[in-house]
Amino acid sequence: MSKNPAELIQSLQKNPARMPASKQLMALSALSPDGQRAVREVWPSVPAEARRRLVETLAEMSESDVNTDFAEVFRLALEDGDEAVRL
Repeated sequence: MSKNPAELIQSLQKNPARMPASKQLMALSALSPDGQRAVREVWPSVPAEARRRLVETLAEMSESDVNTDFAEVFRLALEDGDEAVRL
């Protein structure tokens, strides 16, 4: 799997039941401005249930590893139209 953040999010669109491994999800930590834009563009195309699980998984990862920085994904989640996705 690519370490490209947008491709990682798109993988959830293609297979919403399969959550990428934690190691792969680290591509969403400390997103560059380009990564932020790319994730923002594909985010709405991912099924709401997959977005919910992704946010929950990233929150768990950030609790167990203080070196993660999923702030940009969490900001995006706060703007999500699905109430359950918002933190």
